[in-house]
Amino acid sequence: MKKSERLNQELIYLSDKKVFHLKELEEAFAISERTALRDIADLEQLGLAFYSETGRSGGYHITNSKLLLPIRFNTAEINAIFFALQAIKNISETPYSNAYQKIQVKLLKNLPTRLQKQINLQEEFVQYVSQPSLNKVTFFDLLLKACINNDLVLAENQQFIKEKQKLQLLDFFIKQGIGSVMLII
Repeated sequence: MKKSERLNQELIYLSDKKVFHLKELEEAFAISERTALRDIADLEQLGLAFYSETGRSGGYHITNSKLLLPIRFNTAEINAIFFALQAIKNISETPYSNAYQKIQVKLLKNLPTRLQKQINLQEEFVQYVSQPSLNKVTFFDLLLKACINNDLVLAENQQFIKEKQKLQLLDFFIKQGIGSVMLII
């Protein structure tokens, strides 16, 4: 995990704590004591306000309880977001598949406890059924970037005439786990 990602995850981890100990960070993120101390210094630079106390009830005491930026959605919008995240997880494999759980954790941390419980119940009672993707979407990042940047892509025809061609992509879409590209030749 990159340092910036770890610091972000540590902020999320600490967002609902008033006191934490160095050992907690070490264990939660599988880092050494020296790395944990450096991370605490970096978190302070990022705006985490805390003071430390030694002794039996010591540790790092967080002085501002709101570490994350507020997100304002109504209840219906919140339910829709979490419903969509659950449904997307089951659609097909994409380069973003690993990000859905992280997104869900970040959003959930910003909700009041009552809404967190409601979302957890929604996920418990609603069953999302979909046909798993049989095909891995290959070259997704490359194809998407080519569409966005209007770049040419060098492709080789494997079916008929085996030759390489430069193609300009017009559109990219995925249906039932199979990626398709609309071309301008």
